[in-house]
Amino acid sequence: SADERVRALLSTHEQLAAAHAAHAASSNEAGRLAAELAATGRELAAARADINNARSAAVDAEKRVAVLEAAAEAAAERVRDVRWGPRTLDVDLLLLGDYESDDPELTVPHPRMWERRFVLAPLAELRPDLVSEEVLALASGDVRVITTLN
Repeated sequence: SADERVRALLSTHEQLAAAHAAHAASSNEAGRLAAELAATGRELAAARADINNARSAAVDAEKRVAVLEAAAEAAAERVRDVRWGPRTLDVDLLLLGDYESDDPELTVPHPRMWERRFVLAPLAELRPDLVSEEVLALASGDVRVITTLN
C-alpha cells in the first residue's frame, strides 16, 4: 500500500539522517583530533628546536669558557704543562645570566659558590644585589682584600 511505502521511505530517510549525523559527528571528532595532532606536532618541533638551540648554546659557552680560561692563564703568565694535569690557574663559571645547566662538564650556577667566601666576597663587590651580608657571613674561608674590583 501507499501508506506502507511512505512509512518505509520515512524510516529509510530517518535511518539515513541518523547515519549522516553520526558520520558528521565522527568527522568532526576526527577533524578535532587531526587539529590537535597537528598542534602537538608543531609543539614537538618547537621543543626539538629549543633543545637543539640549548645544546648549541651550551657548546658555544663551553668553547668561550675554554678560550677565557686559556686567556686568563696566559694573562697571569701561567702555563699548563700537562693536558688535563694540575691547573696553574682555575677559572670557574659562576653565573651566566639566567642560564642553568646540571651537565657534569658545565654546571651553572656553580654548585658550591654559595659556600665559598673567596668566591662570594668579590661577587658581592661586583653585584651586591646577589650576595647579602648574611649569605657572606655563612660562607666558609678567609679573604684577604688586596684591591677593590670597582
